[in-house]
Amino acid sequence: MQVKELMTHSIESIAAAANLHEAAKKMEEQDVGALPVIDHGRVVGILTDRDIAIRAVAKNCVPSETTVSEVMTTGDLELLSAESEISEAATTMAGKQIRRILVTNDQEEIVGILSLGDLATHSHNPKLIGMILEKVSEEHSPH
Repeated sequence: MQVKELMTHSIESIAAAANLHEAAKKMEEQDVGALPVIDHGRVVGILTDRDIAIRAVAKNCVPSETTVSEVMTTGDLELLSAESEISEAATTMAGKQIRRILVTNDQEEIVGILSLGDLATHSHNPKLIGMILEKVSEEHSPH
């Protein structure tokens, strides 16, 4: 089974210069927990509800005065082809301890997002889901 069969196809993005208030409103309206961050037409990061709750709130940031780029996740941004196999996505998610992967087409444009929730809801392999969840939930080892 390929990633394109399970991914969420209709995704919204947010500009890196947008403020956190705008981003949170967009997340609420779309009922999503992550938005790809775009700057000059290319993906530069991903903003998650966790980024807002942990990074911004912990720093006492003012949502209307804090840009998305100040708290977004940028390091080791995972991109995966829509043509990739689900097993590859699962291995990547488990190995990198991530809950979401941005999905690209042949032109490397974002066409979707694959989340742990997508796998849990649509996959017929509970053992695979359990393995990913276990690895994603492990404590990160210090670098």
